[in-house]
Amino acid sequence: MSAATAFFTLFFFFMVNQVIPVKISDDIHNYLQGIWQRTGYSNVKLQRIEKRMRTDPNQR
Repeated sequence: MSAATAFFTLFFFFMVNQVIPVKISDDIHNYLQGIWQRTGYSNVKLQRIEKRMRTDPNQR
């Protein structure tokens, strides 16, 4: 039951957000963009290490 409620809440928020987009400040946007870039760099680095050590779970 709670899964259905959570899904409905997320779906409702998504639909409202499409109609009335949330405005965020440039500081928050820049902060989140920095996190996104660092996460991407970390994922690429991890993939390179896994490939070199032959521990990539996608290659099994």
